[in-house]
Amino acid sequence: MQKNNSVKVEESLLNKIISVAYGDAGLIDRINIYRKARKDPFIKQLLNEYKKTAASVHSIKETELPASISSTVRENLGKNTNTNPVGSFIYSWLFARPILSTGVAGILIIAICGILLFHKPAPEYTYTKVEIELAQKQLQESIAILNKVFRKAETELDTEVMPIHVGKQVNKSFNLLNDLLIGG
Repeated sequence: MQKNNSVKVEESLLNKIISVAYGDAGLIDRINIYRKARKDPFIKQLLNEYKKTAASVHSIKETELPASISSTVRENLGKNTNTNPVGSFIYSWLFARPILSTGVAGILIIAICGILLFHKPAPEYTYTKVEIELAQKQLQESIAILNKVFRKAETELDTEVMPIHVGKQVNKSFNLLNDLLIGG
């Protein structure tokens, strides 16, 4: 039977009944709920149940937290505070002030839109067959010049540097070793 009666109580009416029972409702809501409670026994029963619950909730006394627990909690909270002072500074400076954060968001949106609207990608250049052949010919010529330079450097190294500068020093060191080892 409660199922049928609970269906006919709307959620807004139930919220008003709870407000009246806990003493949070205004004067007009109280009068309306008391009238409905006199007319409908189910609403009166609900109101009385919620009043009993409210009375038991209000009768609960506050107790002090033991000092050992509160000091432990304070110590644990002290360990975790200010782990990132730069982040908290940025948060408090930017996001705690709605006008500033709105301005920053607006500037970011304008910058992104400006980049998207005015950014022109570089045109993709396609080379013609004549340009490719010209570049290939220039590459072959530069490789030929490098080849000439390296061959000339190789011959100069073989004919002048090795025998004159290096060979002379090697011969001197061999003669010095011979003099030391043979003695004469």
